[in-house]
Amino acid sequence: MSRGKVGAFFFGLFAGGISTWFQPYNEIEIFGIDYRIVMAMAALILAFLYKLWFDAGTVNTGLFLSYGIITALFLRIIADVIVDPTDHNLWPLEIAIFVVIAFPSALIGAYLGELVQWVRKK
Repeated sequence: MSRGKVGAFFFGLFAGGISTWFQPYNEIEIFGIDYRIVMAMAALILAFLYKLWFDAGTVNTGLFLSYGIITALFLRIIADVIVDPTDHNLWPLEIAIFVVIAFPSALIGAYLGELVQWVRKK
């Protein structure tokens, strides 16, 4: 796996950590903002910045950043279930929701980064 993919994965892990690890279970807001919006914006911004800073593939940036976000969510689910096994009864649905939100957001951010790179070259 190339450094570009690994870097995007860790950017996604950071974005997922911001949106999932700082709110208590059954809470949907972080400082008054829905955590899914925080996650979508973090994915978009970090994919945009990653694409600007590093020479990585656009789709790979979005894909591996999304993998990082899903991994952060999955680690949160595992940690919560270890503490209380009755938490996250619908974890497959949680992951599906995050995939539907994270991947398009990261892909849009990566394509915006590519657009800025293209404009800079002209």
